[in-house]
Formats: sequence, structure tokens, C-alpha cells
Amino acid sequence: TAASSSAGVNITQAGMPSGTVSSINVGTTDQFLIATYSNYGVNNVWVSTNGGTSWTAIDGTLPDMPVRGGMFFPGDNTKAIIATETGVLTTDLVNGSSTVWDASTTFPVVRTDMIRYRSSDGTLVAGTHGRGLWTTTLNNCQPPSLTATSNSPLCVGQSLNITATCTEPSATYSWTGPNGFTSTVLSPSINNVTLAASGTYTL
Repeated sequence: TAASSSAGVNITQAGMPSGTVSSINVGTTDQFLIATYSNYGVNNVWVSTNGGTSWTAIDGTLPDMPVRGGMFFPGDNTKAIIATETGVLTTDLVNGSSTVWDASTTFPVVRTDMIRYRSSDGTLVAGTHGRGLWTTTLNNCQPPSLTATSNSPLCVGQSLNITATCTEPSATYSWTGPNGFTSTVLSPSINNVTLAASGTYTL
């Protein structure tokens, strides 16, 4: 609960339009922000990586049209999804003025007023003006965590145990590792791996 004496802080920066802010969303932490504007003739999509201290326009290849909603891809602040005058667009790389926006091939070309994400099952819903609600399931694969147990430092000839822990049971994995290790199980363990030479090894 905010104290009665608390006040909001204006994080609008020089260069941002004076138009209508249509949405603000947070990425993996509150340092990553995406804001959209629903106006013509302005940069309509802005991101911040420092909690709003500075902002970068990421319109890139986006045509001059209103954007009514925006969000980072779940778990990934380098990708984004926006609701626009002509449907839902996505980018695989948030890259300032070089950002490339792609239209969905299965979504209608229609004014889209909002997008919402449900993390429990990866469902994204988009609300349109005149074409109803549309849903899709996002592939929200998170990187696995890797742990290695051994003597420290590990010397040539000593054994090493490696475990990968994955939290995406619906995903398919293909692993390759030291000494010809391969696996397709969700969370593999490699026990008693003996490395014959010094160097860097990859799983």
C-alpha cells in the first residue's frame, strides 16, 4: 500500500511524443518497460532497460499507425508483441530503429485493441474491433539450469557429474556434450565424465 504522501514520478523523457499512451508493460523485471502510443505521425513503440531513466523508440519497419498494446515476449526482453491498427505484429529482436516487425500469417488484418497473456498455460489473447477475440499458445521455453559437481578446479583425468534441469515438460530437447554424450530426455544427467584434455567443454 502506498503512503498517502507518495507521489508518482513522471518518467517521460525528451523526444517521446505528447500523444496518447495506450499501454505500459513490464518485462522480466521492472527495469524492462515497453510503452505504446495510439497516434499517427509519432514513434509508437518505446522500450526502457533501466526502469524509465531512458527510452528508445523501436518502431523500425512498423508503418505509421496506432499501436494499442504491447508486451515483451514472456521471459525474453529481446522480443516483443504489439496490437496495432492492422493486427498483431511481433519482433524477434528489439533493436532500436532497426527493429523488424512481422505480421502474423494467421491473424486477420483488423484493428486490435488489446493483448493479454496468461502464464499458467502460455495463452495469448487479442481483442479486435469487429472480429472478436483470438487466442494462441506461445512457446515459452525457458533455458535449462546446468550444474556441474567435481573437484575444484577440475583436473585432467578427474571425473565430472553434470545435471541439466528443465521446467518445460512440453518441450523437446536434444543434448550433446563431452565425450560424445547425446540425449533427448528432459533433464539429463551425465555421471563420471572423465575429460582427457584441458580446454573448454560445452553441453
